[in-house]
Amino acid sequence: MRECRLEDDTLLISALVEYHDVLRDCDTERARRAWIRARDLAAEHGLTIDEAVGQYLSR
Repeated sequence: MRECRLEDDTLLISALVEYHDVLRDCDTERARRAWIRARDLAAEHGLTIDEAVGQYLSR
């Protein structure tokens, strides 16, 4: 179950990072909130954003 949650969370982190990239120039506040949520979610698993996205992409 815990592994399934990590898989789900890495998917969510990757989506938040992509959302951040889309909004970065037009809605900086929303982009900032997406980045912070991705960072905090990754930290819950002891990961950085780069590590979480890397795990998602390697599956």
